[in-house]
Amino acid sequence: MHVYEYAFVLFPTSFLQYTLTAAHWGMVMYGSLFCQSLVLLAFHFVYRYILICKTNYLYLFNSPKYIPIHFGIWLGMGIIWGTVLHNFMFYTEPYKNYLHDVLWETYEFDVNTSAILGLMYKKRNEDGEEVWDLLELFAFSVCMTELGITFSVISFCTWRIHETLKTAVMSEKARRLQFELFKALLVQTMIPVFFEYIPYQTPRCCI
Repeated sequence: MHVYEYAFVLFPTSFLQYTLTAAHWGMVMYGSLFCQSLVLLAFHFVYRYILICKTNYLYLFNSPKYIPIHFGIWLGMGIIWGTVLHNFMFYTEPYKNYLHDVLWETYEFDVNTSAILGLMYKKRNEDGEEVWDLLELFAFSVCMTELGITFSVISFCTWRIHETLKTAVMSEKARRLQFELFKALLVQTMIPVFFEYIPYQTPRCCI
């Protein structure tokens, strides 16, 4: 990812670097899987929350008939993210022209031979004035809303699990075991959050 003035850009560095269509869809797929991996983490927290706090809802995970619902949520979140990438972050001519020089000077990356993805929040109108691009802001808000919903679910489940484990009536051995499993889930979540999700999103929010 590279940030330049009011824009950020993703570009391939793998064997897809010198392709247009393949590189575009490869980055769209990468973005979708990025979102879906966080959704999977949220499912872990929801399951742990139900197991500890709402055991009467365990049938939502124990019954095979609810698998299509879980799969639909996971797939839907990825489709929404990928649709935004494809429709609003496409490598249009104004976008390529805006980033052509800086990408070539910095990375010797030619935007005319490979696809790029990203947003340009401000553009110049016919009078030469910089104005906010509402469609670009909408695309950004959709992605941030998906992340916000997912992190909200994780935060709520974390809080409720912690509070329940402190007050629930159970043996000390069982309590210690549940706390250890809970800590393991937190570590499993914090590693990608701090080393993948936050580094990926921070440049987009600081433009």
